Amino acid sequence: MHPVNDHAGSLPAQCYLLACDPQRHTVPDRHQLGLLMRGAVLAELLLSGALTDDNGFAGAAGSVQSSGVLGDVLGEVAASKPRRWGAWIRKGWKPTLNTVEADLREHGVIDVTTKTVLGIVVRRRVTILDEPRALRLRAVVTDAVQGTGEVSLLTERDALLAGLATAVELKTTGSVTERWRLRRRIADIQRRGEPVVPALRAAFGQLRAARTSGGGGGA
Repeated sequence: MHPVNDHAGSLPAQCYLLACDPQRHTVPDRHQLGLLMRGAVLAELLLSGALTDDNGFAGAAGSVQSSGVLGDVLGEVAASKPRRWGAWIRKGWKPTLNTVEADLREHGVIDVTTKTVLGIVVRRRVTILDEPRALRLRAVVTDAVQGTGEVSLLTERDALLAGLATAVELKTTGSVTERWRLRRRIADIQRRGEPVVPALRAAFGQLRAARTSGGGGGA
């Protein structure tokens, strides 16, 4: 096995770019985006062999080194008692999101400016500096979700990328009506991302349900 590197080509970085609205210079709310980042980090670690799945519980392989946000999360899993994937997705989403964002800024992939009032961030403006890369990612996901080719023929990484994006219903995956029409294909894509993608979908569903009932989903 090889070391897992945290860079602009990782699933967390790609998912962040997919979440950006290049016209409005916005991203989804921090909690939704944070869950996506946690899911993407876990998916990257699982794909690399750094994490293993034991009947729905995440475990560290122990033979793979990593750095940055990937190393942070791998260290969390290695030092903890066994937890289900959904628990790891919901845990620590805020620092994970902040780390991914900071890494993308450092690598010149995005620029982030904020407006604060009394020390509280009230507006965050995100500009994609590597627009060709973002366009390629959108094309990959659009083709995966709306294409006519067999889902089984998608590469493992493309299937994961599309599965993660649809799990939190990013706008780049289509409108509500389009996702409903393509729900069977999306379900097939998400199954290819087991166990992380279904766990992410469930975590996002819980967040949405809490907000609908007035609970706010927590921070």
